[in-house]
Amino acid sequence: MERLVSIVGLFAMIGIAWCFSTARWRINLRVVFGGIFLQILFAVLILKTSAGEALFRAVGDFFNAVLVFSDEGAGFLFNIFPRS
Repeated sequence: MERLVSIVGLFAMIGIAWCFSTARWRINLRVVFGGIFLQILFAVLILKTSAGEALFRAVGDFFNAVLVFSDEGAGFLFNIFPRS
């Protein structure tokens, strides 16, 4: 039942966007359904395979490390964290 609610919500959001569009004839359905397909593919990859989970965890860890480095650099540059 929860999945049905999610699917209905997804198509409701697409329908609302279509209703408020000023150029409905310019909407490329191939792009819309391609994006939905990619979301489903990534969800299956991450949630159902250990390799996909490990890959996305490694990517997340990489970006977290970059954020830590940028915090350290900003602290050094602006003297936010005084060094003893």
